[in-house]
Amino acid sequence: LLEEAVGLYQAARDWAGVARLLLQQAPLLIFQGRNVMMEGWLAALPRSVLDEEPWLLYWLGICRLQLNPPLSRDALERAFERFIKQKDDAGSLLAWSGVVNSILHGWNWEEHGRLDELVVWMDKRMHKSPHFPSADIEARVACDMGHILLFRKMDHPEIATWMDRAAAVSRQSPDINLRLNAVTVVAQYYMWTGQFRSAGEKVREIQNICKAETLSPAMFLHAKTIEAMYFAVCTLSREQVRKAVAEGIETGRTTGLLLFECLFHAAMLLHCMNTDDLDAASEFLAKMEAAINNANPMEVTHHYYAASLLALCRDEGHEALHFSEKGLAILTEKGAQFPEMAQRLATAQALYEIGERQSAARQLTVANRMSLKLKSTIHHFMGLLTEAQFAFDSGKPELESRGLVALRRAMKIGSDQGYLALPGWRSNIMARLCTKALESDIEQEYVTSLIRAHNLLPEASAVVKCEAWPWPIKIYTLGRFSIVRNGAPLQFAKRAQGKVIDMLKALIALGGREVDEERLSEALWPEADGDKAHQAYKTTLHRLRKLLGNDEVISVSEGQITLDPRYCWVDVPAFDRLVGRKADDIVAAEKAISLYRGRFLEKEKDLPWAMSLRERLHVKYLRCLSELGRYWEAAGNWRKAVALYQQGIDIDPLVEEYYQQLMICHQHLGHRAEAVSVHRRCCEALRAGLNIAPAPATEAIFRSIQASAALDQVPPSAKVHGGASDQAV
Repeated sequence: LLEEAVGLYQAARDWAGVARLLLQQAPLLIFQGRNVMMEGWLAALPRSVLDEEPWLLYWLGICRLQLNPPLSRDALERAFERFIKQKDDAGSLLAWSGVVNSILHGWNWEEHGRLDELVVWMDKRMHKSPHFPSADIEARVACDMGHILLFRKMDHPEIATWMDRAAAVSRQSPDINLRLNAVTVVAQYYMWTGQFRSAGEKVREIQNICKAETLSPAMFLHAKTIEAMYFAVCTLSREQVRKAVAEGIETGRTTGLLLFECLFHAAMLLHCMNTDDLDAASEFLAKMEAAINNANPMEVTHHYYAASLLALCRDEGHEALHFSEKGLAILTEKGAQFPEMAQRLATAQALYEIGERQSAARQLTVANRMSLKLKSTIHHFMGLLTEAQFAFDSGKPELESRGLVALRRAMKIGSDQGYLALPGWRSNIMARLCTKALESDIEQEYVTSLIRAHNLLPEASAVVKCEAWPWPIKIYTLGRFSIVRNGAPLQFAKRAQGKVIDMLKALIALGGREVDEERLSEALWPEADGDKAHQAYKTTLHRLRKLLGNDEVISVSEGQITLDPRYCWVDVPAFDRLVGRKADDIVAAEKAISLYRGRFLEKEKDLPWAMSLRERLHVKYLRCLSELGRYWEAAGNWRKAVALYQQGIDIDPLVEEYYQQLMICHQHLGHRAEAVSVHRRCCEALRAGLNIAPAPATEAIFRSIQASAALDQVPPSAKVHGGASDQAV
């Protein structure tokens, strides 16, 4: 009937009648998706009729929006101009929204400067009146304003307000596509600014809305790209990424809308890099390249960004710089703020890898300033990590302290925000930074969760000295025997596991690395013949691996067995490495002393293969403690020296030197009663343990303390006049 009516009006050249009819039916026709039919009727109207009625121009632009954004924009701009002249607020706002969408949908970055003008217009309009003609118009404007600010003006002072408005108002709209559009832009804003928890809430809203059957395919696909990117960049959930990507690609191919296939592959690529699966990432990069729409600059620059990150992960600095600079050139020219900031961080890393340290520092400075300006917490976090990396690599003490400041700030942000996914970050660098953080007692709980989430392996320096690293297995043998598996002490029946535990102890005592089967068998089964010893060895090794719960902890190659230091930390090599550092490395000495809780396997006194190592380590401990104690004495830190010597006495009560130094320290602190008590304990320990009296040096120190005490009891006048007390002293 509508077609017949329009035809009759057209035949009669009653253009006013055609216009009146179309204006009445336009909203319904657009809702039904009959854009092409309506566009034909509107385009057939004389230019004078269209120019006279801006609503006709508006609907003409809306009809063309999906199929021909540039042509759509021409009609919408004309409508916008006429609505303003007529002071039609509702028309102006809807036309404004249409112009925005014609530019965004057309991906015409040459015209993105026009978006800045539209933001200025909206700012002025909101300053005059913050109210809207209807809730639907408010929802559309808020959603579109959010899109513009996200891509062009993330530093706009009202961006958070607009995002809140879009989220709140869109919930009331009966238009489910509008609601989904608003939620996606808000989710993207939270992702880009690093508010991952809030982004997750919006993604769950997206998932619920996407269950509706009345969504447009294009809007569904756009929502799925946001969902896929969230799970790829903000989480480590491969299942969720794959599900969103599969749904998106299937819908795109079913409907013939292949608009976002490149971005779906990009999401999988970023996830694979996040989980250190570089081979799979390379496959998705190839798929991404094949699906790129070269007319869409967002897809082109996204490809450059992903390619540069993957090259960095493969330590291909020149390749990374090639892609990064190409992407950065486009982004800086077009003023896409967030992608530019992210690309600058990648460029800084690429320049650093090829030795262009000053250029890298300049790019990093710009990126860090942008992250603060745009309030992007995630990129401020990544920038601080990069700053810390550059500082630590310099080898300069003055930069080391700056690196620690940056690292502390970064890890605090990461802990507060719960960042576990680190898009584009390299495992080896992250492991090094995590080692530094644990050694410096920086956000240990968060850093530990980061290590476990990414299955990071410790760098070489951490293998022995960083006890706080969350190794799957930790073994303590100094003063105790304990196995800690995944942070919990391992409980086992000593009788049932006796030989298994003996194998572990013997392996450690014999060096822990490349220990011959024959040598280990001789230690454990000295009386067994070759075949029986070999069978016992194989059975016990199997049971030991089962007990530890991780086959990677113990490796066997060509008849040699090794405790892999990447998966298993043992206190013996850690202590050995620390006491082997330079004599003036006080930090290493203190860590070594703290590790030594007593003699190596001190309860296994009858095992010959443990004796040599036990005595060697104990001698090193005594020497290290003496040197460290004298260091604190020379520094005048008597309290630290007291604590140190007391620890030494607790571990080995027969080292007379520690009693001597402890008495001297107490004397300097004015603790004469404690000094006398130390002398008494010394006498008792030597008598009970060695059946000897203290050495003359010990007694001389004690007499000096007694004399000092007696002198303090003499009246001051007697000391001045040279009385008997003075002469006694």
